[in-house]
Amino acid sequence: MKERGEEKGHRFVLKYRQRQQPSSWTIEIDARELKNVETIERPNTRHKDDTKHNKRRKWTKLEVFKKKMAGGPLYLTEEIPGGKIEGAVKITRNRLGQFHMHIPIATPWDRLPPLKPENKRKVVALDPGVRTFQTSYSPQEGVGEYAKGERGFARLFNLCWRIDEIISERKDPKVKLPYLDRRDLKRQQYACMEKIRGLTNELHKKVANDLCRRFDTILLPEFKSQDMVKKNNNGRRRVIRKKTARTLLTLRHYAFRTFLASKVLLHGSELAIVTEEYTSKTCGRCGHIKDNLGGAEVYKCQKCGFKCGRDVNGARNVLLKHLRQPKSV
Repeated sequence: MKERGEEKGHRFVLKYRQRQQPSSWTIEIDARELKNVETIERPNTRHKDDTKHNKRRKWTKLEVFKKKMAGGPLYLTEEIPGGKIEGAVKITRNRLGQFHMHIPIATPWDRLPPLKPENKRKVVALDPGVRTFQTSYSPQEGVGEYAKGERGFARLFNLCWRIDEIISERKDPKVKLPYLDRRDLKRQQYACMEKIRGLTNELHKKVANDLCRRFDTILLPEFKSQDMVKKNNNGRRRVIRKKTARTLLTLRHYAFRTFLASKVLLHGSELAIVTEEYTSKTCGRCGHIKDNLGGAEVYKCQKCGFKCGRDVNGARNVLLKHLRQPKSV
């Protein structure tokens, strides 16, 4: 009778299942299992020997009555906002060993700010891009730019280059690194990725809050980044370069759109999604379509001589197009 194992010259080689703990996981907790929530003060344990940072700070203490989480209470660095908790509470651990608690809280409709009168409404049209994250055009406020040029994305680009260096060092066929060195490089790569995500989240929050505070109607075009970065999209070759495609994926325009859609409800504003066909190629004065626009930063009409910034012309055309083809979220 043949025994279990893999034959290799001798009788057999017994293999064992890998028992390495997963780097990330998620635990779901029912809202009824959260008890004894209170705010306390504790010293900052991350800087024990540093008197400058070793200050007492406020923590949110809560207890979880769950068999899977037997032990002491949990301490949160942020206060839990008031409101009814809907759904399950999740505790996640990312690849860097950081823990986060996700608490879904419903905002009552009576707490939402009312819409402003029609005669005082302000409208703004946005044009997302690569050189500039968002270019805004408003008949009342004029032109605005958010995170323009390489200076605005300097930290993101530096982190992307650092990730490339780490990947090249890890996968160099000429040098075989020990396991501990490869693990450290992998952790450095994950840390850079988390920093990029944090910077983009901060950018999305600042831009969305500024737009919702200043304007009542926000027009955003359908910016399909996934279709732009595909190398073969229904038989059509990709026209943008690798660096441009990477910048598009790093900025996460669709994540900004979903975040903005949730923010407008809290500020009493409105968000409308507009189709973006020919908004960059169409002249904002005479309506002539310029097919050979390419990657020019300045739009110059060949018919009437109108000269304007490419992104500004696109944002203005988004506003004009919304007057004919609105599509509300």
